[in-house]
Amino acid sequence: AEITLNGVDGVTTATIEVSQMGELVADFSRDFYRRTLGIRFTATTCGYCPMMSEAMTLAYEETGGRFLPFTIYGIMAGSDWWGYDYWLEWMNAFATRYFPLGIVNGYAVVENNNPSTNAAIFTQLTEEAGTNIPANTVIGGTVSVSGSNVDANISVASKEAGVYTIGVFLMESHIVGQQSGAGASYEHNFVVKDEFTHYMGDDLSLSTESV
Repeated sequence: AEITLNGVDGVTTATIEVSQMGELVADFSRDFYRRTLGIRFTATTCGYCPMMSEAMTLAYEETGGRFLPFTIYGIMAGSDWWGYDYWLEWMNAFATRYFPLGIVNGYAVVENNNPSTNAAIFTQLTEEAGTNIPANTVIGGTVSVSGSNVDANISVASKEAGVYTIGVFLMESHIVGQQSGAGASYEHNFVVKDEFTHYMGDDLSLSTESV
Protein backbone atom coordinates (compact mmCIF):
# COMPACT_ATOMS: atom_id res chain seq x y z
CA ALA A 1 0.00 0.00 0.00
CA GLU A 2 1.00 3.64 -0.18
CA ILE A 3 0.49 6.44 2.33
CA THR A 4 0.50 10.02 1.01
CA LEU A 5 1.56 12.77 3.41
CA ASN A 6 0.57 16.39 2.79
CA GLY A 7 2.56 19.13 4.50
CA VAL A 8 0.88 21.89 6.50
CA ASP A 9 2.28 24.39 4.00
CA GLY A 10 -0.04 22.94 1.37
CA VAL A 11 2.84 22.36 -0.99
CA THR A 12 5.09 19.63 0.41
CA THR A 13 4.00 16.04 -0.22
CA ALA A 14 5.60 12.66 0.32
CA THR A 15 4.59 9.12 -0.61
CA ILE A 16 5.61 6.21 1.63
CA GLU A 17 5.32 2.58 0.51
CA VAL A 18 4.03 0.23 3.22
CA SER A 19 4.59 -3.53 3.06
CA GLN A 20 3.34 -6.28 5.36
CA MET A 21 6.10 -7.90 7.37
CA GLY A 22 6.17 -11.10 9.39
CA GLU A 23 3.47 -13.76 9.57
CA LEU A 24 0.78 -13.64 6.91
CA VAL A 25 -2.70 -13.03 8.33
CA ALA A 26 -5.52 -13.33 5.78
CA ASP A 27 -9.11 -12.10 6.13
CA PHE A 28 -10.98 -14.72 4.09
CA SER A 29 -14.23 -12.72 4.25
CA ARG A 30 -12.77 -9.99 2.03
CA ASP A 31 -11.74 -9.90 -1.62
CA PHE A 32 -8.06 -10.62 -2.08
CA TYR A 33 -5.87 -8.00 -3.77
CA ARG A 34 -5.34 -9.02 -7.38
CA ARG A 35 -2.27 -8.21 -9.42
CA THR A 36 -1.92 -8.69 -13.16
CA LEU A 37 1.24 -10.22 -14.64
CA GLY A 38 2.53 -8.69 -17.86
CA ILE A 39 5.19 -10.87 -19.49
CA ARG A 40 7.39 -9.12 -22.04
CA PHE A 41 9.65 -11.07 -24.37
CA THR A 42 12.54 -8.92 -25.51
CA ALA A 43 16.26 -8.75 -26.34
CA THR A 44 18.97 -6.10 -26.21
CA THR A 45 19.17 -6.39 -30.02
CA CYS A 46 15.50 -5.43 -30.48
CA GLY A 47 15.23 -1.82 -31.61
CA TYR A 48 11.47 -1.57 -31.15
CA CYS A 49 11.34 -3.20 -27.72
CA PRO A 50 11.84 -0.04 -25.61
CA MET A 51 8.36 1.10 -26.70
CA MET A 52 6.70 -1.81 -24.91
CA SER A 53 8.97 -1.38 -21.92
CA GLU A 54 7.83 2.23 -21.59
CA ALA A 55 4.19 1.14 -21.91
CA MET A 56 4.54 -1.45 -19.15
CA THR A 57 6.28 1.03 -16.86
CA LEU A 58 3.44 3.51 -17.42
CA ALA A 59 0.84 0.82 -16.64
CA TYR A 60 2.75 -0.17 -13.50
CA GLU A 61 2.71 3.44 -12.30
CA GLU A 62 -0.88 4.17 -13.34
CA THR A 63 -2.24 1.09 -11.55
CA GLY A 64 -0.22 1.63 -8.39
CA GLY A 65 1.70 -1.59 -8.95
CA ARG A 66 -1.34 -3.78 -9.68
CA PHE A 67 0.11 -4.35 -13.16
CA LEU A 68 3.46 -6.10 -12.68
CA PRO A 69 5.93 -6.26 -15.61
CA PHE A 70 7.89 -9.51 -15.95
CA THR A 71 10.65 -9.02 -18.52
CA ILE A 72 12.31 -12.04 -20.13
CA TYR A 73 15.43 -11.28 -22.18
CA GLY A 74 16.34 -13.75 -24.90
CA ILE A 75 19.94 -14.87 -25.26
CA MET A 76 20.76 -13.62 -28.75
CA ALA A 77 24.08 -13.50 -30.60
CA GLY A 78 26.17 -10.66 -29.25
CA SER A 79 23.81 -9.88 -26.37
CA ASP A 80 23.98 -12.89 -24.08
CA TRP A 81 25.42 -11.02 -21.10
CA TRP A 82 22.17 -11.24 -19.12
CA GLY A 83 19.61 -13.23 -21.06
CA TYR A 84 17.35 -15.45 -18.96
CA ASP A 85 18.42 -19.10 -19.18
CA TYR A 86 14.90 -20.42 -19.84
CA TRP A 87 13.75 -17.73 -22.26
CA LEU A 88 13.20 -20.21 -25.10
CA GLU A 89 11.11 -22.53 -22.91
CA TRP A 90 8.91 -19.56 -21.96
CA MET A 91 8.53 -18.53 -25.59
CA ASN A 92 7.63 -22.11 -26.55
CA ALA A 93 4.96 -22.14 -23.84
CA PHE A 94 3.25 -19.23 -25.58
CA ALA A 95 4.09 -20.37 -29.13
CA THR A 96 5.87 -17.16 -30.07
CA ARG A 97 9.05 -16.48 -32.00
CA TYR A 98 9.44 -12.70 -32.14
CA PHE A 99 10.22 -9.63 -30.04
CA PRO A 100 8.69 -7.68 -28.50
CA LEU A 101 5.54 -9.47 -27.40
CA GLY A 102 3.38 -8.96 -24.33
CA ILE A 103 1.37 -11.71 -22.64
CA VAL A 104 -1.01 -10.53 -19.92
CA ASN A 105 -2.23 -12.98 -17.25
CA GLY A 106 -1.25 -15.85 -19.52
CA TYR A 107 -4.05 -15.34 -22.06
CA ALA A 108 -4.08 -11.86 -23.64
CA VAL A 109 -1.57 -11.25 -26.43
CA VAL A 110 -0.51 -7.61 -26.86
CA GLU A 111 1.41 -6.56 -29.95
CA ASN A 112 3.81 -3.61 -30.02
CA ASN A 113 2.17 -0.16 -30.33
CA ASN A 114 3.07 3.33 -29.22
CA PRO A 115 3.57 3.46 -25.44
CA SER A 116 0.40 5.39 -24.58
CA THR A 117 -1.80 2.97 -26.55
CA ASN A 118 -0.27 -0.12 -24.98
CA ALA A 119 -0.28 1.41 -21.50
CA ALA A 120 -4.04 1.90 -21.85
CA ILE A 121 -4.43 -1.72 -23.00
CA PHE A 122 -2.41 -3.04 -20.07
CA THR A 123 -4.36 -0.89 -17.61
CA GLN A 124 -7.70 -2.03 -19.05
CA LEU A 125 -6.67 -5.69 -18.83
CA THR A 126 -5.66 -5.11 -15.19
CA GLU A 127 -9.07 -3.64 -14.38
CA GLU A 128 -10.88 -6.47 -16.20
CA ALA A 129 -8.90 -9.11 -14.31
CA GLY A 130 -9.73 -7.47 -10.99
CA THR A 131 -13.43 -7.68 -11.84
CA ASN A 132 -13.72 -10.92 -13.79
CA ILE A 133 -10.99 -13.15 -12.33
CA PRO A 134 -11.16 -12.90 -8.51
CA ALA A 135 -8.01 -13.92 -6.68
CA ASN A 136 -8.28 -17.14 -4.68
CA THR A 137 -4.88 -16.70 -3.07
CA VAL A 138 -2.82 -14.01 -1.40
CA ILE A 139 0.94 -14.05 -0.89
CA GLY A 140 2.97 -12.38 1.83
CA GLY A 141 6.36 -12.68 3.47
CA THR A 142 9.83 -11.24 3.63
CA VAL A 143 12.88 -11.16 1.40
CA SER A 144 16.33 -10.36 2.74
CA VAL A 145 19.71 -9.96 1.06
CA SER A 146 23.05 -10.74 2.72
CA GLY A 147 26.10 -10.55 0.50
CA SER A 148 25.36 -12.74 -2.51
CA ASN A 149 22.57 -14.65 -0.75
CA VAL A 150 18.86 -13.90 -1.19
CA ASP A 151 16.49 -15.48 1.34
CA ALA A 152 12.75 -15.54 0.58
CA ASN A 153 10.31 -16.57 3.34
CA ILE A 154 6.89 -16.74 1.70
CA SER A 155 3.41 -17.73 2.88
CA VAL A 156 0.36 -18.35 0.69
CA ALA A 157 -3.26 -18.13 1.88
CA SER A 158 -6.01 -19.82 -0.15
CA LYS A 159 -9.76 -19.29 -0.13
CA GLU A 160 -10.46 -22.51 -2.00
CA ALA A 161 -8.82 -25.93 -1.87
CA GLY A 162 -6.86 -27.02 -4.90
CA VAL A 163 -3.51 -27.56 -6.52
CA TYR A 164 -2.00 -24.20 -7.44
CA THR A 165 1.24 -23.31 -9.22
CA ILE A 166 3.68 -20.96 -7.53
CA GLY A 167 6.68 -19.41 -9.21
CA VAL A 168 9.23 -17.40 -7.24
CA PHE A 169 11.68 -15.32 -9.25
CA LEU A 170 14.58 -12.96 -8.68
CA MET A 171 14.08 -9.73 -10.61
CA GLU A 172 16.22 -6.62 -10.94
CA SER A 173 15.64 -3.02 -12.04
CA HIS A 174 17.73 0.07 -12.77
CA ILE A 175 20.32 -1.84 -14.82
CA VAL A 176 22.08 0.52 -17.22
CA GLY A 177 23.35 -1.09 -20.39
CA GLN A 178 23.20 -1.37 -24.17
CA GLN A 179 19.82 -1.52 -25.92
CA SER A 180 19.34 -1.37 -29.66
CA GLY A 181 17.29 1.71 -30.51
CA ALA A 182 18.06 3.37 -27.17
CA GLY A 183 21.86 3.45 -26.83
CA ALA A 184 24.39 2.31 -24.26
CA SER A 185 22.87 4.16 -21.28
CA TYR A 186 19.42 2.57 -21.43
CA GLU A 187 17.83 1.63 -18.09
CA HIS A 188 16.45 -1.92 -18.03
CA ASN A 189 13.75 -2.63 -15.43
CA PHE A 190 11.71 -5.58 -14.12
CA VAL A 191 14.30 -8.02 -15.51
CA VAL A 192 13.94 -11.71 -14.63
CA LYS A 193 17.38 -12.96 -13.58
CA ASP A 194 16.87 -16.28 -11.76
CA GLU A 195 14.28 -18.52 -10.13
CA PHE A 196 13.78 -20.13 -6.70
CA THR A 197 11.23 -22.65 -7.99
CA HIS A 198 11.09 -24.56 -11.26
CA TYR A 199 11.24 -22.01 -14.08
CA MET A 200 7.54 -22.66 -14.84
CA GLY A 201 6.59 -22.91 -11.17
CA ASP A 202 5.99 -25.69 -8.63
CA ASP A 203 2.71 -27.35 -7.68
CA LEU A 204 1.38 -26.37 -4.27
CA SER A 205 -1.56 -28.17 -2.63
CA LEU A 206 -3.68 -25.86 -0.50
CA SER A 207 -6.78 -26.49 1.60
CA THR A 208 -9.79 -24.22 2.09
CA GLU A 209 -9.13 -21.02 4.08
CA SER A 210 -5.63 -22.02 5.11
CA VAL A 211 -2.14 -20.53 5.13
